[in-house]
Amino acid sequence: MSTLIPVLKKVKELAEVPEEQLAWIEERGELLTIKNGDFLFKKGDSMDYLFIIFQGKFSIKVEQGSQFRNVGGFEPYSITGMLPYSRAVAARGYADSIGDSEVLRLHKDHFRFMITHHEELTTALVHIMSTRIRSFTKLEQQNDKMMALGKLSAGLAHELNNPSAAVVRSARILKKHLSLLPRNFKNVIKIRMSDEQVDSVNNLLFTKIEEGVKSLTLMEKTELEDEIAEWLEQQGMEDGYEMAENFADFGFNGDDLQLISDQVPEVDMLPVINWINQNLTTEKLVNEIGEASQRINDLVRSVKSYTHMDRAPEKQPVDIHEGINNTLTMLNHMTCPLC
Repeated sequence: MSTLIPVLKKVKELAEVPEEQLAWIEERGELLTIKNGDFLFKKGDSMDYLFIIFQGKFSIKVEQGSQFRNVGGFEPYSITGMLPYSRAVAARGYADSIGDSEVLRLHKDHFRFMITHHEELTTALVHIMSTRIRSFTKLEQQNDKMMALGKLSAGLAHELNNPSAAVVRSARILKKHLSLLPRNFKNVIKIRMSDEQVDSVNNLLFTKIEEGVKSLTLMEKTELEDEIAEWLEQQGMEDGYEMAENFADFGFNGDDLQLISDQVPEVDMLPVINWINQNLTTEKLVNEIGEASQRINDLVRSVKSYTHMDRAPEKQPVDIHEGINNTLTMLNHMTCPLC
């Protein structure tokens, strides 16, 4: 009995193959010794041989960019390389030996005879190929999922960065702004105005706040800011242009400024203007924090819905419109700027 048949029998897939068919492999095969660090095959090598590993291990690596990634390996008494009916043409990775290895190789030119005369051997090798295909398909699917997850994570990080940065920035400015209130409070309580005058200014201010920030063209906003800044400087405000942006954002116009002039005594004008500006600034910052926080909340909600987080595994009715909106929310960073 051939000395290699007991070794071939240790290969799980060949354990039930008749010995005469294993002897046929031995007769036509070539026994190789692969030194530690040498390659059984390299990327691009023609797939001409079936390999049966008797001794040693092989690490399988593929190139990704300028780096190598380990995707698996082969243990003793395993089979790799070309298989019957395989359409593989060239190796897609590298198999380097870990320690000295002993391998039996069989050229693919013998496959036609094997398929015709050795049914059990052919069946065993085809089974290996089908298992290889399933494993490769699963690996490809996992890689695709990881790539998709990476893109989604990068997109979400990009989408979350802007609102989270806005929250931090607005909160910092608001804290600094509120720290000025005690100093300005002294000037406010000195104001001498009648109830009617206070109500007129109050109604104007909170009507503007309720209406919210106006949507103006650049030209409209610039003209309005210039008008307001000129009026503020006439009232003795040193930072008129800085305040003018706030007033313009909330739609203050010449009529509103005239109402303030009519109702507020000249001696109280500066503290009243400062008080109005403080309220507008606070409202603006709170709105920015609210909008940014809502954006973050929408993104988190969309992710939970998109990934079915916190849901039972059973099938459930879904709102297709909500699903589309959630997807668009997450993929907003990919919107084409020309579309």
